[in-house]
Amino acid sequence: MQQLILQARAEDFKINPTYQQAIPRPTKNELRALDESIRINGQMYPIAVNKDMVVLDGHSRYEVLMTRGMTIKYQIFEFPTMEEEFRFVVESNIMKRHLNPFQRIETMYQFIKAESEKKLINNYDNRIDIINAIKNGHVSAQGIAKEIGMSSQSTNRVLVTMIEEFYLRRTKKTSTENRPYYNYEVLPKAEELLAQSVRKRKVTISRLIGLSTTTIHYGVFLIENSTPEVLDELRLGREKISTAYFKHIELDQDRERRRKYYGVKSFLKCPHCDHVSPRGEFKKVDSNVPQMYR
Repeated sequence: MQQLILQARAEDFKINPTYQQAIPRPTKNELRALDESIRINGQMYPIAVNKDMVVLDGHSRYEVLMTRGMTIKYQIFEFPTMEEEFRFVVESNIMKRHLNPFQRIETMYQFIKAESEKKLINNYDNRIDIINAIKNGHVSAQGIAKEIGMSSQSTNRVLVTMIEEFYLRRTKKTSTENRPYYNYEVLPKAEELLAQSVRKRKVTISRLIGLSTTTIHYGVFLIENSTPEVLDELRLGREKISTAYFKHIELDQDRERRRKYYGVKSFLKCPHCDHVSPRGEFKKVDSNVPQMYR
């Protein structure tokens, strides 16, 4: 069924800061081009809102139309849960742009940082997600990890703890190729944990943009610590996020080793007697000597 296109004034709409923070902001040139298009052709596409008139898709169009004082065309979309609504916001504004993994992380960087401060990404109860994943039919460790957006190693650690605390039971199976594997099932104690949980499902960034939490962590680290050259390589897809991350970590470790060996000062080595001393003790006479060590 096709959505009805309605009209309203700009003051009738609401902006959710969380949604606005989670979408890429247009450049000045893109905003100027959109303004010119609306001036010449009018509003060609309606913006998407929920039943409370909160803008879900079309924030830039809304800003231009509001600035021009024009009546705004819109369509109402309803979703069963807030997670589904937020997924629509992300898919409408990010996933349809065909961005590579690093560009997706960079686009949502401000939102990821804001959510981290609210402790909704890193400090949450993994057990709730794992129990829900098993109840939804993902009974293997690999299937659970893929469903909740965690690495296999992190998922296995949590699974072992949950077995020890009697939330889960692990059953050994044998495949048709006679290879052993394990399935997990929920115990009554896990059902009690779900019943006590206020939020039974975490809205994860990883599920929305299709990346693991580990990859997102690496991407955020690179955004905050890498050089512009490395960031350009990542944006163009010439470098993998994990590769760039471990290169940076190895470089930091190498710098730390040198700092511990030589100290925080620069040292020079005498070309005649091989004596190593702080740089300030030498007087430079020839540009070729002495050799400098860091």
